[in-house]
Amino acid sequence: MQSFDQSTLDHCIVIYMQVSFETCWARNVARHQAAVDKDGDDHLVPRESMEELYLHDDRDALIQHMKDQNIPVLLVNNAADGEEHLKKQVKKLLKNLF
Repeated sequence: MQSFDQSTLDHCIVIYMQVSFETCWARNVARHQAAVDKDGDDHLVPRESMEELYLHDDRDALIQHMKDQNIPVLLVNNAADGEEHLKKQVKKLLKNLF
């Protein structure tokens, strides 16, 4: 967030997609395998590299930083498959804001 200037941050909402590392990894592997099965040119980042970047979640620090900046943060649970649950959550959260 430090890359954005204050005038941009004054007009933003952070939507944080909350999902476990294991779910993310499983989805990445499934997308990769589906592409390979279709003879696609696809690559998969090694699990070790993914763990280095994403295993430890910075959610709490990010939320606190955003609160300190008076920037609203919407937490969206993305553990379920598909998109319908996401649409419902975002719609509900945005309704509460506006």
